[in-house]
Amino acid sequence: MVIQYAFIRTDMASMTIGRSCAQAMHIANKMVSDLVELYNAAVQEMRRRNSPVPPAIAIWHLYQKWRAEADGFGTALVFGCTERELWQIVQTAQRVGLHANIVEDPEYWVQDGDSGHIVRDVVVGGYIFGKKGDISPLVSNLNLKLLGMD
Repeated sequence: MVIQYAFIRTDMASMTIGRSCAQAMHIANKMVSDLVELYNAAVQEMRRRNSPVPPAIAIWHLYQKWRAEADGFGTALVFGCTERELWQIVQTAQRVGLHANIVEDPEYWVQDGDSGHIVRDVVVGGYIFGKKGDISPLVSNLNLKLLGMD
């Protein structure tokens, strides 16, 4: 099974359930955007060098399988975590070769009394994408909870 694990920061007082839902959408869209960029770069590289298939093509095929598993979208699990846990999870996944990234909101609104402020480039979450059997061992010992299940 191919799966996306999304991680939403729960250590932000401003991260309401509605915002968490919006950030989960941003994370899913960022993952797809990252995959498209990787795929396009890999195709260009193959054409330029007449080289063998790079790993980015393999992850693209996983993405296509993921989409096919659920009629256009694949299985996703959304976990809550702190920023520190998020960096640990994503960096560990990247070190072992999984497709993972941190996601920043370019314009994050913070309420301040009757007014508010836009804070730029706020780390709101991240993702790991790949085969469930490759990802599960990385997250199973972290004591994370599915978002909203606490």
